[in-house]
Amino acid sequence: MSEADLLDVQETLRLAYRASRGTYNPNASITKLAQVRMARAGFAQLPIVSATRPKLIGTDTACLAVSSKPLPEKWFDTPTAIKQMNEALYAVMGVGSDGSYSVCIRLIDASDHFLENPEYKKVIEVSPPMAIKIENEMVFFGAPEAIKDGTGLRIANGRFICSVSSLRSGRYLRFIATLIRSNDDVPEVHQLPEFREV
Repeated sequence: MSEADLLDVQETLRLAYRASRGTYNPNASITKLAQVRMARAGFAQLPIVSATRPKLIGTDTACLAVSSKPLPEKWFDTPTAIKQMNEALYAVMGVGSDGSYSVCIRLIDASDHFLENPEYKKVIEVSPPMAIKIENEMVFFGAPEAIKDGTGLRIANGRFICSVSSLRSGRYLRFIATLIRSNDDVPEVHQLPEFREV
């Protein structure tokens, strides 16, 4: 075991000891683990290639989507959505309710999805990875019924893996779509199963 691994184990044991004594701070632990992950990947800071500023958008369908072009009229039809998401044409996720949300997109130069260290303290949920094909040198993130009204990022055509994190951020929830370039398929465990009527 290397000295770095030993220090990581010691820090984990210290955190476990604090948890057993009721002085555990999960935010500090999550941020520490994020720092360890980034250090092991060889990053001192998040390798952001390009990003959009946060933009406030509204949805009437309690969903957000990532796509390089407008979604088809029947994007909400379950069999159609499953088929097209598995073909990496777009990705749709539920956000719980209609309303306004802050959204942004980041392209990072990494083999795994990361946030900036302070953001880990505010994370509510992280989506499974989703494949996205970029075909017109643009990617949009916003309400599926009006995707081009969301935030847009100019990006080279190709295949990407996208993950969306929701964070507490003032009055509105913030959703960050992180893209990493990858020609690999999404792991089978994250593929959506074929829809069957029962």
